[in-house]
Amino acid sequence: MEKKVELRTPLLAEEVTVIHVVASRGDGSPENIVRNVDQYWSKDGELLAEKDEFPITILKD
Repeated sequence: MEKKVELRTPLLAEEVTVIHVVASRGDGSPENIVRNVDQYWSKDGELLAEKDEFPITILKD
C-alpha cells in the first residue's frame, strides 16, 4: 500500500543562522571512500544536520 503525503500549511517559517562545515570522511577503501560531508551546526556547537551521499550498506553475518 502506497502512503500519500498530505501537505499542510507550515506553522512557522523563519531564517536562522547556522554554521556550514564541509568535513572529509572515509578511509579510502572501496567500502568507505574518501568524500566530503556537509554538516550544519548551531552557534552553540550542536550538530543539527548532516548530508553524506555515500550509500551505507549494513553487513550482517
